[in-house]
Amino acid sequence: MDCTITARNSIIIDRMMQVIKAPTISINTMYTVCIQVVSTDKTAVLEFILGSSVFESLTLKNKHLSIPRQRFYMKKMKHLRITTNEYVMMFEYVFEGYVFRRSVFHAYAQPFEVGSEPRMYVIGLDPGMMKAMCKEIQNEKVEVRISNGMGEVRGSRTMVRFKMERTDEWKAKGIGKNLKSIFETSDLFHTMKMEYGPQSSSMKVVFVGDSVEASFFSALYTGSKS
Repeated sequence: MDCTITARNSIIIDRMMQVIKAPTISINTMYTVCIQVVSTDKTAVLEFILGSSVFESLTLKNKHLSIPRQRFYMKKMKHLRITTNEYVMMFEYVFEGYVFRRSVFHAYAQPFEVGSEPRMYVIGLDPGMMKAMCKEIQNEKVEVRISNGMGEVRGSRTMVRFKMERTDEWKAKGIGKNLKSIFETSDLFHTMKMEYGPQSSSMKVVFVGDSVEASFFSALYTGSKS
């Protein structure tokens, strides 16, 4: 893609890129702009969709490319320009009076597939509350439970409860560090949705904001379900 991004939106993208630690990211511009980040252990996946209003200018190149992880924001920059040619993606950080340029080689990529099992759909969660109450979740297995119209995330020291808009019965063991990282970005969005299924090997959390949508897939311990 060839694009220009404001400093404010570059900060948002940079924050999202910090959620999942990975040496590379992929950028899919086949139909829109979608950045995918897959953790090294394959237990967490981020798909970050950027609407056209995020960009000051945008030309899609109909490609799916993998590049080394990059910063999208530098302090005091005015905006970021990204251009793509046959071999290289150029990042130009534009400051008052000068431009800092960084070129990286890209490779063609395929999206990481999470699975397509039909899932039950849940809405009505409060991202701000989840962020505040999940701070104590540690790097451990945590139980995620849906029962009698309530959701629950339980760790060894913390239990988070929240009202759901469904009454399905479901529970599974998740990875605490993944869930904690996901909820730490919830203040960037105004709506949160959650998807899960009886035989799913992952739980999907979707955050929706103005012109941006982030989907997180966090692996579940399938042997712990009941």
